[in-house]
Amino acid sequence: MPLIDRVVQALRRVDPRWNAAELPARLAAAGLRPVQAKGRRQTFADADGQRFSFHADAAGGLAFAEADVEVFLGAEALLPADYQATLAEFEARYRRTVAAVEAMLPGGRAFDTPAAAPHDRQALRATLWPLGAADLMVTLQHEDRELPIRVVIALEPVGG
Repeated sequence: MPLIDRVVQALRRVDPRWNAAELPARLAAAGLRPVQAKGRRQTFADADGQRFSFHADAAGGLAFAEADVEVFLGAEALLPADYQATLAEFEARYRRTVAAVEAMLPGGRAFDTPAAAPHDRQALRATLWPLGAADLMVTLQHEDRELPIRVVIALEPVGG
């Protein structure tokens, strides 16, 4: 199964009402194994090694879950022209990811700009599909030149 399909299907199985304490047992039952726990973040991986990070809010509830589907490390070392070319390539990868998710969730796209996002996502681009109690998002993230460029699929509870 293609990576994007696996990530979307896994995140759609997450109940946004889960709390941090019950995540390990629920995710183990879904075939994910724990990889790391640090602060409010718990990271799990599927059988193919795809990682999913679950972030708890201050009350221990699910703040959001996310999985990187494309990552570029080392943007800070690129020459300006190469940096711009890499950003353009990741914009294309973002659009391909949105198209793949749109094929799985046709007609449900709510917006295609981070300025309109109901969630506080630090993203260059964001597309959202409402799923009832949670929203599924594809984001293009690059918060600073020293940080990775990422295409991320995330699930965030409504009101989160």
